[in-house]
Amino acid sequence: MSSSDVQILVIGAGLTGAMIAHRLATSGKNVAVFDAQSAAQGATRLSVGLVMADPAPQHNSDTVYGMDRLAQLAMSHQVAVRRMKASIAVSESQPFATSIRIVDTQPALLMPINTLTSALLAHENIVLRENIEIQQIEIDDGVLHVLGNGYTVRAQHVIFATGAYSGLLAPEISPFLNIGRSASWVSRPLDKKFNITLPMVIEGGKMMVAQSTDQRVRINVWHSTTEASHAPVQADQNIPEDNRPNEPAEDVQRFLRRFLRELVNETEAHQSGVVVTTRDHAPIVGGSDRLPGVIYAIPPNVYGPAWTPIMAEWVEALIV
Repeated sequence: MSSSDVQILVIGAGLTGAMIAHRLATSGKNVAVFDAQSAAQGATRLSVGLVMADPAPQHNSDTVYGMDRLAQLAMSHQVAVRRMKASIAVSESQPFATSIRIVDTQPALLMPINTLTSALLAHENIVLRENIEIQQIEIDDGVLHVLGNGYTVRAQHVIFATGAYSGLLAPEISPFLNIGRSASWVSRPLDKKFNITLPMVIEGGKMMVAQSTDQRVRINVWHSTTEASHAPVQADQNIPEDNRPNEPAEDVQRFLRRFLRELVNETEAHQSGVVVTTRDHAPIVGGSDRLPGVIYAIPPNVYGPAWTPIMAEWVEALIV
């Protein structure tokens, strides 16, 4: 079994973890990043690349700042950014999204989130370890010992930038987390325009549709399944069938057949997964009551990308 000593260990190599790791590495910290999969393969993988500020008054100024900071970081890493208006729509029918009505527009950024995540993780002070599942974490004489499959790390601070473990390590935050089922669909690169106005956000982010900077159309659907549950959240939690009125993948196919019929045979990839986010469109950042030195940083769903630069600042303040 390999072992190492680092100042900071970040668990989760999605955009949130990459943003936190990059900020700490830029300030001179020695940072390791572990992920159970490959980088940008969790919730980040399902992103359509749309970044928006939360219109809610209590969150708007923070997320407007976060959008601007994210754009600056992307451009400094030669990641393409497009500024545009996103259509805000509501579903007027059942099944979901078979009839929609546009009610507003909102400023948005479109960027390849996966590319930005990889660029941030390429910092010289960051060591990325993929395909390492965290199995145990202990504390001894003020030092955290993190055991993964085939790897052990001793760290001063451990930051969980993923919801997969947070409900177990910090059960006090479980009532504020949602576990949901998500489906994403990606077309082949296209050279055509559509009658439907893209990008589009339907029902507050339950569905997001955009044609990304690589000319692929991406659709993401997210269904919350634990809004009424205060049970600890686990990434592999079994979700009762009667809590699934529609599978997200079914919503994707219905939307394609209704509004983008010409893309039904243009599928490049589609996948489903489980995503853990916060319940009130705001991030949760704090320290574990049970394990001093452990910090959790859980983003919200729809407006998560705009929050990530701010979350990185909050985490840095907790460490300093």
